Amino acid sequence: MRVAVHVQQQREIISFLQEQLRRHLAAMLLFWLSIVVLAAFAWMRPLSAPPPLAVALVQSSSTTGSSFFVGNGLFVTSARVVGADKEVTLRLPQGAAFTAQVQFSDLESDVAVLRASAVDPTLAPLPLGDAASLSDGEPVQVAGYVADVYALTPMTIVRRAGGALELSVEGTPGESGGPVIRTSDQTVVGMVVSRLRGTDTRQQALPINTIEAVSTARQFPIR
Repeated sequence: MRVAVHVQQQREIISFLQEQLRRHLAAMLLFWLSIVVLAAFAWMRPLSAPPPLAVALVQSSSTTGSSFFVGNGLFVTSARVVGADKEVTLRLPQGAAFTAQVQFSDLESDVAVLRASAVDPTLAPLPLGDAASLSDGEPVQVAGYVADVYALTPMTIVRRAGGALELSVEGTPGESGGPVIRTSDQTVVGMVVSRLRGTDTRQQALPINTIEAVSTARQFPIR
């Protein structure tokens, strides 16, 4: 009788230990699965930190878009973002907002230059690069505002198409006017201007060399 009781107790102990082991393994599996899911989500979402303070949201009377600071109080954006407005509101990622005067807006090239008099003197302009040295497939980032929220989205240069740069990722209207930043040296090599027409919704960007030529011709050099 005592032997039978002892055997039963051993079985109960073994059963208890097995149940504890199963719970422990299940908890560990759930923990590591959560880590994998969070890591995958972080890899897939657009990069968002740290935001370049020199990329501002543009609010015109008809729409919103993006712009970037090039120094001397000047911001560059898309002419289609400012429309016919003579004055727009700019808002930086940290929340500072101020007005800017439209110095010129050229719909043919889709380039507009704004001047803001209330720019913080510590605001550093984005360094300008050279789009002529870009290669197909080269990684870049688009800095801009998606639903009025700052985002930095990685993509690549697909090819040059009719004087513009074709980008690999579908864009949103709020990114128009935002800078295209070369990943390797963090210089601005272009500006988002529109989506491609037809069924292809990937973004187009205007090379920074073209923007510089247009702004210089209008007596507002950006470099």
